[in-house]
Amino acid sequence: WTEKKAVEALATLKKWFSLTEGLEVDTSRNALVFEVLANDLNTHKAIALMREMETENAAALKGAMLALGFPTAEEVDWWREKSIKLDGVNVIADIRVDQPLDTVGAVILRWQGHRNANQYDVADRIKRELEGMGITVRATPEGPEAEVTRPFDPSKLEALK
Repeated sequence: WTEKKAVEALATLKKWFSLTEGLEVDTSRNALVFEVLANDLNTHKAIALMREMETENAAALKGAMLALGFPTAEEVDWWREKSIKLDGVNVIADIRVDQPLDTVGAVILRWQGHRNANQYDVADRIKRELEGMGITVRATPEGPEAEVTRPFDPSKLEALK
């Protein structure tokens, strides 16, 4: 187990829930998933099979998830992200992260200002500090965007303003 693997697994579950939300259940591939798992609990192959279902038949993916004991996307909300605008910055926050986000927009605008002024050394330093706090920033055609993925210390964010 590593932090990277946990993040990847969480991203996979979010993707699976978003793909299967609102679909009818298709159980046609369940037997194959169980057959793979029955062979020495081959979870790697079972997950690979479910990844194939992502593109081939998301309804079958939903059926396999239910057969394995997962809730449906409609039954849980933890996987949904929320997006809010703060000072003109789109901020995406994992709904499990209960943080005061009011200072995020100002810091991201400061980061963007340094980028616009070609002060990349300062912009990169701000970006690294934000990433260390669990805030990923990126420039998009619609303007700067921030994604909050874990709780952060608001006093550290205040110091970046």
